[in-house]
Amino acid sequence: MVLFSSKGKTFAAFNLSVLRYATDLESAVSS
Repeated sequence: MVLFSSKGKTFAAFNLSVLRYATDLESAVSS
């Protein structure tokens, strides 16, 4: 259960960083 929880947190952090990267990329392309 602990492993699954930590894996979920890692996945969430990964998604967040990808989302942030995509947003930065989009704003860079727009300007």
